[in-house]
This record gives sequence, structure tokens and C-alpha cells, in this order.
Amino acid sequence: MNSFAGWQRRIAARELANIVEEVTPTTWGSFCIGMVVLTAIGAFFAFSAATTVFQQIEAGVVWIGGTIMFGIGAMMNQKRTYTVYRSVHRTE
Repeated sequence: MNSFAGWQRRIAARELANIVEEVTPTTWGSFCIGMVVLTAIGAFFAFSAATTVFQQIEAGVVWIGGTIMFGIGAMMNQKRTYTVYRSVHRTE
């Protein structure tokens, strides 16, 4: 009985894990981020140069559509890596 209690004390440890997440865009993710920026700049200039209401509406639709389309592409094309660091704390 005494040896069993000693064995329990030897293996009793508290383990903690630190998990670090790294999020980096892939090549297509970087492309989509660039396209979001270019779409916003192009739509701004198209809206500024518009002479009719229909051209303004077209510029707005291009801005909204490009932002949604390329924004989803930038969001989905990310690479996630997880690193787990283990630390053991003895409880004696």
C-alpha cells in the first residue's frame, strides 16, 4: 500500500500547453488583398469622374461587388499553423 502511494506521487504532474497560432496569407490571399485595394481605388475614381447617376450607381456596384468577392478570397486564403509548447510542473 505504501509503495502504491509513492508511485502516485512520482508520476503526479500538472501539464500546461501554450498554443501559438500564426496566420499568414497565401499567394492568392495576397493577390486578393491587392485586388481589394485596387478595386476600392478604381471605384473611387470612377465615382468621382461620373457625370450621370447611372455611372455613379455602376461605380458603387463595382465597389461593393469587388470588395465582397476579393474580400472573401482574402479571408479564405489564409494559412494557419499552430505550435504547441509543453511545460510540466511537478506537484510535490
